[in-house]
Amino acid sequence: MPFQLTAEQQAIRDAVRAFGESEIRPVAAEYEAEQRYPADLIADAADLDLVAPHVPEAYGGAGMDPISTIIVTEELWRADPGVGGSISAADFGTGMLVEYGDERQCEEWLPRITTLYDGTSEIQKNIIADQLR
Repeated sequence: MPFQLTAEQQAIRDAVRAFGESEIRPVAAEYEAEQRYPADLIADAADLDLVAPHVPEAYGGAGMDPISTIIVTEELWRADPGVGGSISAADFGTGMLVEYGDERQCEEWLPRITTLYDGTSEIQKNIIADQLR
């Protein structure tokens, strides 16, 4: 049985690809050369619900299905593996919170990670900054 993306999944792919081509690809080499963390691109991605897209809408995510979430990751990495990886890694731990966290934990942490990227990615940013010193 052949697999095909749904119309919604195709629209997600096209939108994330356009973001990658217009926002990530033109500046990715500059971030790499300067060894700079792409905080502004992560903020832009968060504004488009591309950080932790699998998180339910009730907690600030896009509530995407697993295939759509994979499409987001693939398209971000397609634009640039370094920047795409940084955006994708910003959701570290959200799967565990969604699956096993209690309501208080989900309400406290998930919106912060998906909308303001100040949860796990802030920790990652500090670790990276320490490593570059």
